[in-house]
This record gives sequence, C-alpha cells and structure tokens, in this order.
Amino acid sequence: MKNISYCCLLLLLLIFQSVALATENYVVDESIDDQIFIINGTKFTAQDVCLNVKPGDEVYFTQIGQRDPFNGCAEAEFINLSNQELCNVWCE
Repeated sequence: MKNISYCCLLLLLLIFQSVALATENYVVDESIDDQIFIINGTKFTAQDVCLNVKPGDEVYFTQIGQRDPFNGCAEAEFINLSNQELCNVWCE
C-alpha cells in the first residue's frame, strides 16, 4: 500500500511540474508583417520589426517583472524559442 501511495504522489508531482513549466511558454497564434503578434489570444505590437516569428512558434516572456504579460502590462520582451531571437513588444 505504501508503494502505491508513493507512486501516486510521484505521478501527481510530475503532472503539476509539467503544468507549471508549460505556463511559461506560449504559442504564437498569428503573425502579421513581422510586427503584430497574437499570442495566447492577446495582441502584441513590435516596438521594432521582429523577423521570423511564425504561427506555431513557441515564445518565452523574459522581461523581469512581467512573467504574466496577459494581465495589464504596457510592454514586454519575449524570446522566440525557434530562432533564439528577442522581440520587444507593446501589450494591447
């Protein structure tokens, strides 16, 4: 019985860890002219051109203090995990 409890606990920990890690990466839904991006249903406008950001690319928001850019940020920075390029954006 102890082994089953430990296995269940380990499985739950792995599931929660996967969910926590997944919330930090987001998928680009749409990219318009290398300047407008829809990420997780939220519109972002590039402060400068951000080349090679394509729908389906995964991005990670890197700006310190803005780990959740979907709740009231003015600007943010993300790295495109496909090409390792940074992009500075305005949040809308």
